[in-house]
Amino acid sequence: MPSPASTVTLRTNVWTVLYQAIAWTSLAAAAADEPFRFPEAKHGKGELRYIDGIPVLTLAGTPEEIGEQMGTLTKPALEPLAKKLDDFIDAWRVRPIWPLVTKTAGFAAARFPRDSLREIDALARASGVDRGLIIAGHVMPDMLRLRGCTDIVIEPAKSATGQLLFGRNTDVPPFGRLSEYGLLVVYRPNGKHAFASLSFPGMVGASAAMNDAGLCIGLNEILATADKSPAYDPAGSPLILNARRLLEECQDLGEADKLIRTMKWDAATLICAADRKQGSVFEITPRNVQVRKASAGFCGATNHFRTEGLAVDQRCWRFDRLLELQGQMELPGQKRIAIAELNRMLDAVNQGNMTIQTGIFEPSDLRAHIALGSGPATKLRRSQLNLAELFRVK
Repeated sequence: MPSPASTVTLRTNVWTVLYQAIAWTSLAAAAADEPFRFPEAKHGKGELRYIDGIPVLTLAGTPEEIGEQMGTLTKPALEPLAKKLDDFIDAWRVRPIWPLVTKTAGFAAARFPRDSLREIDALARASGVDRGLIIAGHVMPDMLRLRGCTDIVIEPAKSATGQLLFGRNTDVPPFGRLSEYGLLVVYRPNGKHAFASLSFPGMVGASAAMNDAGLCIGLNEILATADKSPAYDPAGSPLILNARRLLEECQDLGEADKLIRTMKWDAATLICAADRKQGSVFEITPRNVQVRKASAGFCGATNHFRTEGLAVDQRCWRFDRLLELQGQMELPGQKRIAIAELNRMLDAVNQGNMTIQTGIFEPSDLRAHIALGSGPATKLRRSQLNLAELFRVK
């Protein structure tokens, strides 16, 4: 494992390097002020198209088919990677530890779910991006950590619709033109639950998503835990791949709870989850799992554990703000929360240009209200997408 000094250097996330490379090189032939736009296309059962301004990548079939579809349809974003990666490794000063990075990722691949590896293999072949690089991209976020992300659950009793609402801000450093590469990926894997995920090209996991049963998840980074778990455990599986399994295999919180406790996790994480009835926060380390239930119809999460035995430093201005909002919800005569109010709540905890994706999911109706782009995305117009229709498309 790297030394503490190396760990600080490593905190420049590898996907940051990769997407900076993508953003700079893929736009080299375009006008400087022209934003990147995914080309609409079809390949096999897959399709990339725009729905109300949102790029939506629909993938279906076996792992090999899904990987080939992603690699082919997102190749215009991924193709420049192999040509320019070395330049950006040097620019971000990770050259001295790059062999360690790739070696660790190579060992970690043995812990990937088998279907994920099959998908990655097909993605690499179709896109021309080195397989080892894609593997590293799924391991490095857990080793290096990115700050950010906020989740809010409004349970039916407090919702103006009478149905649960799940809100999510995805906050990452806006290196290069990363915000232009966000898209909604709809997976329809054979024999498993379909799900829709706020994502980026080349990633086969999930961190902010909802499946066809209405199970929603938000995956958040945790920097410190009191149970002395290792910062990174190579015996565990990557967080985003475990989160994808939850979406593919579970219908509700009860099933998710059981599966979470059987999986091996390579780092500490927090998963805010909800089904059509209730929300909970799962505080997870390679050694322990604790559950924090919703209170008074409200459930919120940022990037700190709050349960006894796991919490270290609970200071977080975003969580404090969520507590204020919860207190306001409990006042006598307070109106129930509609989508517009939930959007204002998410906007109240935005992190400026780091907030490049935001979504509100309606599990009962399988709808999503999405905004992607230069932060804060919470101030952009949300597009409404009928996920039920996208899950059914054949």
